[in-house]
Amino acid sequence: MNGGTVLKASEVSGVGGVERPVSFKPKPDPAAKPMQPNHRPRGRKVLLAAGGLALAAAAATGTIGWTHARQFGTSRDASSRGLVTREAPTPVRTVPVALAGETSLRLPGVLRSQKETPLAFRLTGQVVSRDIAAGTRVVAGAMLFRLDDRELRRSFAAAQANRVAAGAQAENAVREAGRREELTRHGVSAVETTERSTTEAQAAVQRLRAAEADEQRAALALAHATLTAPAAGVVTEILAEAGQVVTAGQQVASLAHAGPREAEVYIPESRLAGLPTAALVTLHGEQKPRMAQLREVAAAADPATRAYRARYVIDGLASDTPVGSSLALTLTADAGAFLRVPTSAVAETGSAEPVNDFETCFWLV
Repeated sequence: MNGGTVLKASEVSGVGGVERPVSFKPKPDPAAKPMQPNHRPRGRKVLLAAGGLALAAAAATGTIGWTHARQFGTSRDASSRGLVTREAPTPVRTVPVALAGETSLRLPGVLRSQKETPLAFRLTGQVVSRDIAAGTRVVAGAMLFRLDDRELRRSFAAAQANRVAAGAQAENAVREAGRREELTRHGVSAVETTERSTTEAQAAVQRLRAAEADEQRAALALAHATLTAPAAGVVTEILAEAGQVVTAGQQVASLAHAGPREAEVYIPESRLAGLPTAALVTLHGEQKPRMAQLREVAAAADPATRAYRARYVIDGLASDTPVGSSLALTLTADAGAFLRVPTSAVAETGSAEPVNDFETCFWLV
């Protein structure tokens, strides 16, 4: 049956309480006595068995019809004239009732890279060059931005000079300590003087190590003045321009790594329980859907939409596919104890009659 409404079995059965009375109208008996005027026949109220099995059994052996409970053909004028009239039969349209089978949910989403890195400098400075643009494909180690490094170069030169000076002092102190030891063995120099020379030599060696560390730190800072790509991928966003002063850690660009592509969607709270691990993804501009597997679901809901972010890895998609394009993700799940009935059997729409004159029911026919 095409179209219709999916009802949960508990809504039409005795399981968990009956939310909507369900009435059944037996087949009219031609031998029955005529009905009295203004008597509105109604089918007896019957509670379905647990899980909606009774309703499904009725669908297997017969059909279910639906109509408004208001009857036609009753005339008070005819009754006042002493005439006995028979109410006109109510027309009924019937359809089989069956299990709903599978239900699907279609969600909009965005194509993402499995790894996305926000890029930033490790120090504060002024941007003097930007060598990439949004959408540029880069390889690992490619230069992206460069800061003004004049002060850093001076600091590096000073660190080099300090290291050279410390090395010379350490070398001289070590030689002096050696001479003092030789003189002490011959009894020419005092032991105290030799010990002092040895201590000064050790201190000079440690100062040399500190100078070497300062030189390495200055060299590293000079290298950090150039921002390079940590991996191959595509630049998705530019947040800084030449001439701008940026601070350490301030994001200046975003890089989508080359590799698996994923569909990012937001799952409604009501569909989070029993979320399928497999889904179908249809990319923008494509007709044939692709299979996707669930990789992760956010532990906390988005504060604005109260939906949960989920990532599905798309099978068979090239690692260099552009990210950011729109897509549609379809989730399919077993409907379980749900029955499919026409919408007009449970909802009153488009009627010109007063709503209070109608009662929508199921009738056993």
